[in-house]
Amino acid sequence: MNTNDLLGFSDRDLLVLAAKAIDGRYDLLTDRITFDKGFTYYEFDPINHDSEAFRLGVKLGLEMRGQSSPNQVYVVVTGEIKVAQRIDGDACKALRKAIVLAAAQIGRART
Repeated sequence: MNTNDLLGFSDRDLLVLAAKAIDGRYDLLTDRITFDKGFTYYEFDPINHDSEAFRLGVKLGLEMRGQSSPNQVYVVVTGEIKVAQRIDGDACKALRKAIVLAAAQIGRART
């Protein structure tokens, strides 16, 4: 599988697909993935928050690698999906985006 065709998607489109990967949904009002856990309404934004991207990656069982080269970070999903995201000054931002891209690819496969 390849995520290159997802690179042109907006953050919103990626979050919609990522939500499907983890049985959540995308909330248009908050621009975040939401879950309804009984009486607790929980939302998170893995594109902008490191801890939430990490939680998304762990929930999906992603193999996350830090900086493998000076210009890229990598995320590998069960040996099939490999996402390389270019670093433009912020390695954490690049890794968050790579995690969301991988999640979006999984979510798209589930639709």
